[in-house]
Amino acid sequence: MHINRLFQFKFLFLLLCLLLSACNRGPEENILSQELQARLDNEFSAELFKIHSFRRAGSAPFRNLELGVSGVLIYYDAELEFLRDYSLTSWKGLNLGSLAYVTGSTKGGISGLKAKSNRKGDILKVYGRLAYAEEAGQWHVLADGKQSVNTDIVKPQTLEGHSPAKVLANIREMLQRETEIQPNTRDASIIKELQSLVERLDLKFAQKKGSLIFSSGQVLGKYYEFGQLFSEYSTQHGLATHNAISEGSIENTFRLQNHLVDFALIQSDVAETMYKGWMELEQL
Repeated sequence: MHINRLFQFKFLFLLLCLLLSACNRGPEENILSQELQARLDNEFSAELFKIHSFRRAGSAPFRNLELGVSGVLIYYDAELEFLRDYSLTSWKGLNLGSLAYVTGSTKGGISGLKAKSNRKGDILKVYGRLAYAEEAGQWHVLADGKQSVNTDIVKPQTLEGHSPAKVLANIREMLQRETEIQPNTRDASIIKELQSLVERLDLKFAQKKGSLIFSSGQVLGKYYEFGQLFSEYSTQHGLATHNAISEGSIENTFRLQNHLVDFALIQSDVAETMYKGWMELEQL
């Protein structure tokens, strides 16, 4: 009888040690906080949430046989501060379900939600979790699709999907791929319009930052190549400059005349023609 009780004590002691060990597994608290902030910035926007406080609340090992994933679930308590007014109750946009998915929480694990809209400075309390796997002594966060190991985690059901910044990043990535697109096709038209959209957005961002605008030429041309090298060199030496894509000398002249850019590359004959007023811009 005494031996059985001693055995039970040793077993419980060993189990307690394993549980305590599991609670200490995973990245440090500051790494977890940074990961959560990155997720919020990536899925919503960098100007919506700021982590007001973060506390690790424990961890537990898990294994998902269906996905072939194993690691550790790290639970946390966090307070998220709104940096601007925002409604998480809208069915059209990124909403409470989106936030629950991003934070590894459930709808019931998020409190502080206002009926119509939260205001700047409001605080949300979140009880969530992050999933990590260890490889070669390093902890790696698991992707959202592999993190959900039970059906309580709510996936976002929205029309917008990812944040505008992430959509733009995905478009940039697509445009940079070297793929052959047949001319005069629907895909070619979409690519052209997307390129034009990205160029206009880049120009607006540069103007908002106060950068000088240098109008050069088409992406594959020598004018643009020179403009890119010049802008990078200028920016590196303290004079922020944006290389703006254009159709060439005539468009650059138009932009200069209408004060749309600060300076530009123009062929000498076009510049002479415009300077002497031999013809109007529309005639060129």
